[in-house]
Amino acid sequence: MSNQLDELLKQSAGRLNRHRLVLEEKPRTLAPVGRRYPKRMVMTCMLLFICFATLMLPLSSKVLAYVVNLLRIEGFQQVVEKGLSTPVGQESLQQGIKLSVENIYADQGELVFDMVQSFTKDAASRSMLNTNDVQLFIDGKKLAFHSGGEFQDLQDGRYGGIIYYHSNYGYEEGPGGLLPEQFRLTIKVSRVGDIQGNWSLELPVSRELSDQATRTFEPGISHEVNGIIINVARVVMTPLSTTIDYEMTVPENYSFTDPSAISSIQVQDEKGYIMGMGFVGGEGEAVEGDRKKYRFTDEHLRTPKETPEELVIIPQRRVMERQDEWGTYFRGEALEPYVFRVPLLSGAEKRE
Repeated sequence: MSNQLDELLKQSAGRLNRHRLVLEEKPRTLAPVGRRYPKRMVMTCMLLFICFATLMLPLSSKVLAYVVNLLRIEGFQQVVEKGLSTPVGQESLQQGIKLSVENIYADQGELVFDMVQSFTKDAASRSMLNTNDVQLFIDGKKLAFHSGGEFQDLQDGRYGGIIYYHSNYGYEEGPGGLLPEQFRLTIKVSRVGDIQGNWSLELPVSRELSDQATRTFEPGISHEVNGIIINVARVVMTPLSTTIDYEMTVPENYSFTDPSAISSIQVQDEKGYIMGMGFVGGEGEAVEGDRKKYRFTDEHLRTPKETPEELVIIPQRRVMERQDEWGTYFRGEALEPYVFRVPLLSGAEKRE
């Protein structure tokens, strides 16, 4: 009997102990789950925030640079990447055809913007915009001419192009001159292919960003060979392009049409980046009787991504490359004795 009672007590104690273990286990099991729940909530909130921020990013010029990056327009791509263009994101919708401007850049002499054409389900035609049907106005004055704007397939059902204006093109009535520091750009399109409409965009434009990034140098560096003096009087570097003012003094009988004469000047930076080339000449003025001085400007050089420490000036002569039924083709050949360097940055600026 005693043995049976002992056995019953042991069984009861065993059940009691097992029951206690279950009660003690549950809090330990639930506690970590409770601690993980806020972490999941935090992660969810972070993901939602990232998604929201991503949706808001189209306000950034880098995100809006889709057309620029796809078409690989080097100069415009460069200013967009540096944040020196203005993100626009404005659009005009007519007849199921949408025209929008994503980025715009303006400096003293140049205006560039990218335009995108897309279609809604209501579009009766998928005609592509012709750049000749784009009209531009600055503060209400119609521009005489613009280039670019040849739209290309963006491979997503849209078309895109870059439209460019230089102040030398001028207005329809009167010369251009420098672009204003602040102005209103009006873009008008009356037709897209055979579709008539009235697409219009009004964009406020400022030179502020480009003016802050523009650098002007007056090196006054001259180089003389065989009585020919080439002087670099002034260099203006906007984020998009570089302008160089030259003075060239030559003997009175010097002929730029001579095969051995200087016909053009190529410019590089110290790293070998070719900025472009301009032609020499113009109307000369007499200097000390038997010598003439020519002043000319090259306005369409590409600005390197980083401000050069110095420029390499490479005078060239014209050499015939080939000839066919369409005409004669020439190339530039460097005249080594005339090559010289023009320092732009001081030692302190180089260290910075």
